[in-house]
Amino acid sequence: MNTEYKAAVKIANEYRAESGRAGGAVLIYNNEVTGWQDELRDPQHWIPGCLAVIGEGRVYLAVGGTNQLGAKAWNTVAIHRRYHQHTTGEL
Repeated sequence: MNTEYKAAVKIANEYRAESGRAGGAVLIYNNEVTGWQDELRDPQHWIPGCLAVIGEGRVYLAVGGTNQLGAKAWNTVAIHRRYHQHTTGEL
């Protein structure tokens, strides 16, 4: 996992600890939390380049579209090892 995605996971975990929101998607842009959703949806509401962190480490990137019209899709870009172990049991 690259350093940008690791930083996003750390920022999301800190946000969850401070806000008391255990689940959902933490939305991050330029290393700042820009929102939270109970589930990841509506990429058109976020600009391309926005990151979303689900759980303890699944990271998505808003892609396509424009800053004015929003992104077209969420692409999985990273899965933190701890999240992968928790959900699959694999090392």
